[in-house]
Amino acid sequence: MSYTITSKQLLFTLISSMLGVGILSLPRVTAEAVGQDAWLAVILGGIIPFVSIWLSNKVVSRHPGLSFAAITEMLAGKWAGKLLSAAFVIYSIIASAAILRVFTEVITMFLLPRTPILVKIMLGLAVSAYMTSSGIKVLGRLNEFLFYVLLPPLFLSIPAVVKFADLHYLMPVLNNSLTDYSKAAFTTGFAYSGFETIIVFAPYVLKKKETLKAAVMALIITITIYLYAVITTITVFGSELTQMFTWPALRLLSVSEIPVLERMEFVAIIAWIGVAIRPASNQYFCAGLIIKDVFGIKSLSKVVALLYPIIAAIAWYPKNISIAIRLSDFVGMYSLILGTALPLLLLGLSLIRGKGRARDEKNT
Repeated sequence: MSYTITSKQLLFTLISSMLGVGILSLPRVTAEAVGQDAWLAVILGGIIPFVSIWLSNKVVSRHPGLSFAAITEMLAGKWAGKLLSAAFVIYSIIASAAILRVFTEVITMFLLPRTPILVKIMLGLAVSAYMTSSGIKVLGRLNEFLFYVLLPPLFLSIPAVVKFADLHYLMPVLNNSLTDYSKAAFTTGFAYSGFETIIVFAPYVLKKKETLKAAVMALIITITIYLYAVITTITVFGSELTQMFTWPALRLLSVSEIPVLERMEFVAIIAWIGVAIRPASNQYFCAGLIIKDVFGIKSLSKVVALLYPIIAAIAWYPKNISIAIRLSDFVGMYSLILGTALPLLLLGLSLIRGKGRARDEKNT
């Protein structure tokens, strides 16, 4: 199994990690935060992920050839390093389960209302397990391929935009306080959860110098797609009506009219299934890879099999969609904290150790 990816595959892997179920509810979340300035919230929400990407790249570039687990143990010590790795593993497990559960709720609402939730969770997780156990190179290729599956459904909303859009729904601009925008940036940052996986994937990029560029480009593409989803939805429904829909992006497709094709939301959901399973698979892989490295397990497949019932149980635990969404919000908050605090801590330790090493060499 080859543990290397290209910078291009890293780009699509990070996009896949950030872009999934969140795009369906993002217009509602941003509209609730700052009304018609929802588009600005999308841009502000990308600030924290950008800082995290820069910090993570700094850490990885200072320690080439080392995995995330190896870096944490080298910088923080054996046991403290294992605790930091455990924090990331716990996050990735919960994130994978939360993404899978929200994905299942969407499938339940639009495609399979009578199929038991647990059955859908087990089947969806089986796909993720297969993708994860195939290794980072196969996962990178799948992320790249499935990205292009996302593009056609995005353009299915164009007829509704052309027919019903009203730019007045975006006005007045900058009509909120700085406090509101600050809260909106933090809240919208939840939608970018998955950016923190760069610290796990980056060590395996072949051309290290291209890592930061690929990661920043992934964030820019994700912001652009989110902007498209939010602006098109707001200009058709307005900020107040958008807040009334659980999945406003799908509601937008329901008013699109294309000859021959009917019920655009169903067409989009079918294409979206392959897209939405990617972030769950990427988080699943991160958890499995870190456990494999920490305990020196040779087979990733064994770790994947071990994690399967754990992730399935967490995904099945929420009793309804409201609890599932709250779990997803918790994951988003956890990602912002973990994605900035962890690389900042590791970079600080790396700088301190670097200065100590330089001082010792000078003395000798």
